[in-house]
Amino acid sequence: MNVRNILVALVLTSLVVGSAVAQPPNAVNADAKPEAVSPASMQPAPNGSATLGTSIVDVQNGEKATINLSLDGTSEAHVLIGGGTAKYRVNTSVVDENGDGQISLVFDTSKASDPSSAMSAKGDDSVRVLSSTSTDSFEPRMYGIDVRLYNGSAWLSQVKGGLNVQGETTTTTTTTDSSSDDGTTTTSDTTTHSGTTTDSGGQPGFGAGVAAVALAAVALLARRS
Repeated sequence: MNVRNILVALVLTSLVVGSAVAQPPNAVNADAKPEAVSPASMQPAPNGSATLGTSIVDVQNGEKATINLSLDGTSEAHVLIGGGTAKYRVNTSVVDENGDGQISLVFDTSKASDPSSAMSAKGDDSVRVLSSTSTDSFEPRMYGIDVRLYNGSAWLSQVKGGLNVQGETTTTTTTTDSSSDDGTTTTSDTTTHSGTTTDSGGQPGFGAGVAAVALAAVALLARRS
């Protein structure tokens, strides 16, 4: 074997041995300190899932609202009504007792000040009031609906909706007549209807101008008589 062949054999041998002992580029260093994991990323997801039949539930104040809920992979959920900017807040636990995955929570707005009497469930399912706040502040407005599921350690928000309570509110105004010797006090009630508008019917020229002319004509006739 000549010198050239010997050199080639040595080069090939060194390449084979080097590739056998070299660490792959993507190899994990066992001595390296593991990367810290954020506790938030380790938080488990809620058990199962929940959906609302209707994202916004409309009801007339004094009547019953039905909140339809579908559950998958769980039989219990917490349904919170109110909160946020609304002082009124009720937290309930609803259970799918017959296992069909459907719950119809009924909220009787006429009994809103007594949540235990106001909340019920259709069929074999059950509902229980867990807590309530400022129940005497219930009035026509939009209330939030927050459905929460258990994740093993806490109840996490799963889906949100709204309860739109429509109706009328009465405002009491008290005035004192200073021109009266006995200081007579007059009380009047003003009723405001929510979600209603007044339309003149689109009749052209019918408005404050016509009313002023009519009043002037009546005054003139009164003077002549």
